[in-house]
Amino acid sequence: MAFAPKTILEEIEDATGAGAQPLDEAVARAEARRIVALGKRQPAVDLTARFKTPRGTMKLRPVQSAALAEIMHHGALFGPIGVGHGKTLISLLAGPAMRASRSLPNPPRVGRTVILVPSSLRQKTIDEMYEVYAPHWKIDDVVVISYDTLSGTANSDLLDRHQPDLIICDEAHKLAKDSARGRRFFRYLRQNPHVRVIPLSGSFTRDSLKEYYKLVNAALHHMSPLPLDYPVFRAWDAVISTKDYFKEAERGGVIPFLNLVTRDHHNAVEMEDFRTIARREYANRTDDVAGWVTAEGASASVKLQISAVKIDVPQEIAAALYDVEKEWRRPDGEEFEDALSKHRYMWQLFQGYYMYWDWSKWPEGQPDQEWMAYRAAYHKQLRAFLKDPRLAIVNRDSPMNIARAIRAGEIVKPVELLQAYANWQKVKDRPVPPTKTKWMSDHMVDAVRAYVRKHNEPTLIWVDSPLLRDKLGKFFTVYEPGVKPNEKRVETCVLTMSSHSAGLNLQGWQRNLLTKMPGSNTLLQQLIGRTWRAGQTSLVQADYFTSDSAPFIEGVVDSLHRQAQYTFETTRQTQAVIEATWR
Repeated sequence: MAFAPKTILEEIEDATGAGAQPLDEAVARAEARRIVALGKRQPAVDLTARFKTPRGTMKLRPVQSAALAEIMHHGALFGPIGVGHGKTLISLLAGPAMRASRSLPNPPRVGRTVILVPSSLRQKTIDEMYEVYAPHWKIDDVVVISYDTLSGTANSDLLDRHQPDLIICDEAHKLAKDSARGRRFFRYLRQNPHVRVIPLSGSFTRDSLKEYYKLVNAALHHMSPLPLDYPVFRAWDAVISTKDYFKEAERGGVIPFLNLVTRDHHNAVEMEDFRTIARREYANRTDDVAGWVTAEGASASVKLQISAVKIDVPQEIAAALYDVEKEWRRPDGEEFEDALSKHRYMWQLFQGYYMYWDWSKWPEGQPDQEWMAYRAAYHKQLRAFLKDPRLAIVNRDSPMNIARAIRAGEIVKPVELLQAYANWQKVKDRPVPPTKTKWMSDHMVDAVRAYVRKHNEPTLIWVDSPLLRDKLGKFFTVYEPGVKPNEKRVETCVLTMSSHSAGLNLQGWQRNLLTKMPGSNTLLQQLIGRTWRAGQTSLVQADYFTSDSAPFIEGVVDSLHRQAQYTFETTRQTQAVIEATWR
């Protein structure tokens, strides 16, 4: 793997920070030639004997051998590998495999290895490393760090303190969104270009190539099957993603690649036909390119059924849902302007409540407009600062650290940020209005209880809202975030989508009830993968609530199908939404 004097990440961030740049057709042709000429993946060989201990009895799965072979032969791996395919063992054997690649022209330096994992998986990974895998495999001692720890205010230089030469990112999609942990991770890579990165996840993307663009380039560099030139990549993303339309110029950015691999696009008059062909050929290229290993088949051999369960909602809730949908107005009369608030309030109301700032004890009982305006303006400037990698450096990569730097006089521009900070300081110490919850109905609690009584079998009740979780806790066992369900006590229990949807093997259960249908296919894939996975022996059922008074839920389901189709067509990964029988 060749490393340019200026790292790929620096080139990308220079391009993304420079505004919209025009597409250069000559560069698009050069990128197409580079991508088509990339080397191919290693032939499938069982590497169990190479990595097992003398007394080891476990065996590598084909996808695990394939992943380790790419590390050994190319010193690189990008792994779209889903639930139940053994990412933990790949992570633990990546160091020994990387050392086996020392004969490469530019051999990796492998001293300390860090594995990044979700906080809910950290202790599980450590326990499995010593208790499950060490007796069978020649694994390294590694440092296991949670993404939440990397996000901590005091941990801006956490990676600098550990100085890893190899970073394995389990559930690497946690680094995709703009966040303190993502900024710290990519900054460390920019400053230490020798570091090798292995991203692993079954949920890299739901609707856009942009979601994993930087991770692919961090892992594969010039072996990347994505355009390295950002204007060309932007055209590819517009064509391949789930955007409603793409421009003729963006089509032109993909045509040089298609010209080298197919003729089908010449007859594609309709936009969707052209998009389907582009997705297919992109997937064909990633399917056998060096350094890229995908687990394509489902890890489960049993069937999956997803069913809508229609419930009645009280007339008061139905009327409130209508007002939010049509009038953009909460039940208390407060109007709002952004679509995110609308979507949030509709889900809250469907579950029986809504949240609001209580201004009733303020002078004249009115909102503090100055407080709200200065708060919004400062947060807007903060977001702009944090998204610029040239500004969000060590100790300036979180809101608290930026505020400290401004007070110390270490940040002197942009002036818009300084002015917004000064204005916010004038009002920030005013009393903050309390957030209050208005419960309008317990119909969701009643519906859950009725569902459990009807089916009379252990059920995983998935909630998005801590408020609903606490209400259900009066009737069912609740597992708090970070607490693993007792697999030996298979009973009806309440789990939180955000904290229990990754890393847990819950195949002792076969029935799931979703009190809210996730808007993200990647989250739904993770959640269903707790029960629909290798080792499951019975049909898995996943039911979700809907209502005639909440037609927006149909739109959420339609969006999930579009996301799943995009993910399947571009990665060839099995998608629960597509594989399931829907009723």
